[in-house]
Amino acid sequence: MINPNIALIHATYAAISPVELAFAQDWPQANITSLLAEDLTREIAKTGTQTDKIQNRISQLALFAVQANVDGILYTCSAFAESIENARNNISIPVLKPNEAMFEEAIELGGGTGMLVTFEAAIPSMTQEFKQMAVSMNKNMSLETHFVPGALEALIAGNPEQHNDLLAQAAAKLPAYDTLMLAQFSMSQALKDVESLTNAKVLTSPNSAISKLKKLIFR
Repeated sequence: MINPNIALIHATYAAISPVELAFAQDWPQANITSLLAEDLTREIAKTGTQTDKIQNRISQLALFAVQANVDGILYTCSAFAESIENARNNISIPVLKPNEAMFEEAIELGGGTGMLVTFEAAIPSMTQEFKQMAVSMNKNMSLETHFVPGALEALIAGNPEQHNDLLAQAAAKLPAYDTLMLAQFSMSQALKDVESLTNAKVLTSPNSAISKLKKLIFR
């Protein structure tokens, strides 16, 4: 399989460009198809939890992608890890949660770990996912999250420069972490700006996810 078909499932328009750019740079051979379901973001922002409605929607999107004969699925919204875990139990192709590859990388690196977040509703599920993964990897790890208000709104409003600057300035004020993660896929475009103002190793969801997806498909 030289040119695998990958479905990217998004819950916000802001995630599409960063992950497609990451694929163009890291895996140009992959044929990617983006599916957008912004109703998911509205629903979890309203309810604050992964309702049955959300879980059913996540599963429907995965089944739709499978019917299109894709070789792998990557979800890009970090607030739905539990629902994605349930959805992939009945699917034979690789299905990646947005942050699992980045979390694995951070846990393997060890040390003090921080995470910048622009979508506040994602914090509880991401924190729980990180802790559960650390336990499963037999690592004693803690995670400190830092919400950056206004950054996502700036990006949605068409001002990526302000988005990137807000993230970089937030990173500059953080404790001295060994590893700093950028939680949302849409944040990956701020990588260089953040790296310029921190000594931590900075990880992004798209780059880590693409690397893992390659391994899963070609194993």
